[in-house]
Amino acid sequence: MKILKTKYLNAAELLRFSSGFGWDSTTKRFTASKEVWAEYLKAHPKFKRFRDETFEEFDDLKLIFDKKLCNLLREKTSLTDTRYISLEEMILLRDPSLL
Repeated sequence: MKILKTKYLNAAELLRFSSGFGWDSTTKRFTASKEVWAEYLKAHPKFKRFRDETFEEFDDLKLIFDKKLCNLLREKTSLTDTRYISLEEMILLRDPSLL
């Protein structure tokens, strides 16, 4: 679990702290221009794999490790509300633009 969390946090850093990066949930790859990648990889060469490889688990790991999503899930599943969250609700939590 620790390895997955580290991999997710390293990947999420691209989106949080680096302008010019995006995420394509269809291809499961990070997107950026060649120039943005070149500049970023100068400072972070160990993250080259995020440019070259797909990251199939990213969306699922985001549900597990993203603090904002975790807090939202906790609110929906508090001790006073013991119902299960449906698959549709989880999809909407992952992508609120679908509302």
